[in-house]
This record gives sequence, C-alpha cells and structure tokens, in this order.
Amino acid sequence: MSGPEFFFDGMEIGLFLVADGPHTPGRYPYEPYRSAGHHKLQTLLRNGSSPHCYYESAEERVIFIVVSCPEYGVLELKDFESTFIGAAS
Repeated sequence: MSGPEFFFDGMEIGLFLVADGPHTPGRYPYEPYRSAGHHKLQTLLRNGSSPHCYYESAEERVIFIVVSCPEYGVLELKDFESTFIGAAS
C-alpha cells in the first residue's frame, strides 16, 4: 500500500509505504527516488544533520525531522507538526 510523496527543500525524496503517511515518531518504510533531493537528504544524514521534510494530504501539511536511515528503504522520523492547508480543489 502506498502513501504520500515526501519532499525536502522542495525536492522529491520518495514515497511512504504507509497509507496515510506517518504522524508519530518511529521507523517507516519508503520507496526512495533516484533524485537530487534523495541524494541531498542522504548526504546531510551522513554529515550528521537532521533534515526537515514534509508531505501533504488533502487538508494538511505534515512536517517532520529525519533522524537517520538505519537501512535501505527505512527512515527514522521525529518531531511531527501538522498545519491545516484546506481541502484540495
């Protein structure tokens, strides 16, 4: 089951494999894209940074911090914030 695409700094990173997307701290499976955004995210993680990423649903933007990538296709996430953006047209 596929969930929402997520982004870093406006660049596509991948697709969560959780239907509604993650909302709480933990480890989550995702399908990484071969993209400049994913490369940048992984580079920042290797250099000790904790990038802020986000995804959008029909009515909210969910922002979170990526803590680590403990194995291929899995991200550890924390510090979730949701912002209402209204219903999609």
